[in-house]
Amino acid sequence: LTYVRDLKAWPGPGAFFAMMNFYQFDVFKEAKRPDQSIYIGRWFFMLPISKKFKLYLLPELQPIYDFEASEFSFWIGPELGKMVAPGNLLYAKPGWGVDVKSGSSERDFTFEVGWRIFLD
Repeated sequence: LTYVRDLKAWPGPGAFFAMMNFYQFDVFKEAKRPDQSIYIGRWFFMLPISKKFKLYLLPELQPIYDFEASEFSFWIGPELGKMVAPGNLLYAKPGWGVDVKSGSSERDFTFEVGWRIFLD
């Protein structure tokens, strides 16, 4: 389930808020594997910060709740990007996990660098 809303109060075009919501659960699995019932949110704010330099900030928050283990944690990643040509973005995104349980598969720290190409 995804919700997207334009942020008309932000100066300049292109600002939006988006909430993507995922629920992972078992449909069929081997008996020896543990049950899975996990909510993962991916919530974004797209904020153009410089029209002249074509820079944007895209902070992301990922709340995670494991219903089987009754554990909550979240991850936050402030992405900084630059449009280098129409439909071409370069970005860097550090990220930190908060309240991550030891031995879990969740992320403590990440650093992502990438290039996005949007095709028509």
